[in-house]
Amino acid sequence: MRIKGKKQIHLDPAFGLFQFLLLAGCWLMASTGESSVNVAAPFLEDGAGGRSVAMGENYTAIADGPFGMAYNPAGLAAASTLALGFQHETTGEFVQREVLAGSFRLGPGGMGVLINSYSYGSIEARDGNGQLTGETINPGDLQLAVGYGLPVAPALEAGANIGFYREDLGTTAFSGVVLDVGGRWTGLKDLTVAVAIKNIGSGPAGYSLPASLRAGCAYPLFNDRLLLAVDLDLSLASSASEAGLGLEYCAWNWLDLRTGFQVPLGEQAAEGLVLGAGFNVGHFGIDLSLLGRADFGAEVSLSLMYNLDGPRSRLSQKPPVKKAGEEKTGELKQEQQRLATSGQDQAKYHFQAGQEYEKYGQTIDAIIEYKAALKIWPEYKEAQKALVAAKEKARAQAEKKEEESRADDGKSASIQKLIRKYYNMGLQAYTQKDYATAIKQLQLVLELTTQHREATELLEKARHALNSEMSALKRQAGRAKENGDLAGEVEAYQKMLDLDPDNKRVKAQLDEAQARIPKEVDRLYKQGVDFYARSLFRKSLESFETLLRLQPDHVKARDAVRNIKEKLIQTGQ
Repeated sequence: MRIKGKKQIHLDPAFGLFQFLLLAGCWLMASTGESSVNVAAPFLEDGAGGRSVAMGENYTAIADGPFGMAYNPAGLAAASTLALGFQHETTGEFVQREVLAGSFRLGPGGMGVLINSYSYGSIEARDGNGQLTGETINPGDLQLAVGYGLPVAPALEAGANIGFYREDLGTTAFSGVVLDVGGRWTGLKDLTVAVAIKNIGSGPAGYSLPASLRAGCAYPLFNDRLLLAVDLDLSLASSASEAGLGLEYCAWNWLDLRTGFQVPLGEQAAEGLVLGAGFNVGHFGIDLSLLGRADFGAEVSLSLMYNLDGPRSRLSQKPPVKKAGEEKTGELKQEQQRLATSGQDQAKYHFQAGQEYEKYGQTIDAIIEYKAALKIWPEYKEAQKALVAAKEKARAQAEKKEEESRADDGKSASIQKLIRKYYNMGLQAYTQKDYATAIKQLQLVLELTTQHREATELLEKARHALNSEMSALKRQAGRAKENGDLAGEVEAYQKMLDLDPDNKRVKAQLDEAQARIPKEVDRLYKQGVDFYARSLFRKSLESFETLLRLQPDHVKARDAVRNIKEKLIQTGQ
């Protein structure tokens, strides 16, 4: 996840939700108190996903992807078309854990499904005196959860999970229902703040579920290459509260490095430092984490992710490129050492590397590799032919670039002038809140150059603002339609078309609503006449004024409004 800046700051709804969640958490804390010292189903405290685990589970504000619902269901509001995840976790010699999760777009928000299963191996059963009974038990835990998150106001998201859990101790088992609620606010530039109440529910007699109040924030640094996350986890069922810090660094476009830790606020022992890494290849991601535990041994977590919308990485997915004259990467060196069983093997490896560079259009790097191959094996005919061809290709490319450079010199000034023109028009339209025009102008800028950072940032803000206003007007039209306010419905659709004139769906909705106007005008006129006949002048006035909102040129309605207002003045009403 990459935390993005937002344009507007809306404090009232955000703080309203946050105050509700905090007060609810405090009420739960007061109601449980010290009496709830026995905690059932402790596995419900565990998060999910190799990325979050590697960041020390300081994930309340990030909460992205299908695994994010295990920390804060509000993160589902940003669900993409489809994302799937699988996690396998091993702790010590016996504890195995599998997690399946998925999220997808549904309506104005996103829905998520999570299945969490624990296996503790086979254990020899003992009686009340501690003697072996000769039987074997297989304890395990299971959690099924369904969640939904959606935007509830600009820069504010909310969500909830409802789930079923079962804890099987081998000799006895119990199950129940558990609820999570959460909110996430992005009203300040780049900063994300979140609150969640986890595991609301009841356990078996004498036990409480591991309910907790989580609060966190996340902030990107160094042009989004470093992500910082801070969490506070306040237990509502015991004194086992924690605070933590998580870090994620984007080393390359395909590799993220992560670490995190949690500091106990009570007397429990700290779990130590977590280390991990994430690998991004196309639509797929692999996340690894390692945590040293004093109680069960090392905890190793591996998760696989698939995202239909594309790669999760912040950078582009181009293959790594080695510039001419640079040393080979560590990966290249390792591969060369593996193949270097003889001089010819080394030469073949350099030749193959040159072929790969040519495939990606890196002719100069290919020449360097062919020369290295011939230095080791001068009689290598394939390398000789490839070197001659590469040199000819490099010469032709150089001549072509020189010709293009001379031609581009004449075009450069006019292109820069167009870029400035389109950007200024886009900025002016954005300032005037004409977001659709701003988007079109800024897209023209980026068609001419992809390196215009201001245009890229402004385009993202314009799209977000347009989507926010369109969503608000869509809700306004829906409420008007439910209330039978055809005039309000039509006005909302017209405002939506003012924002986005090319929106075919809104045009169709407006046409459908306008088709109902003649019938509604007749109804309102008859209603106004009826009220007038019964001396209900104010209701009659209201009917005629509503009619004029639908058909301003209705002569009889205008005359009726004028007559009624004069009558109200005469009668002193």
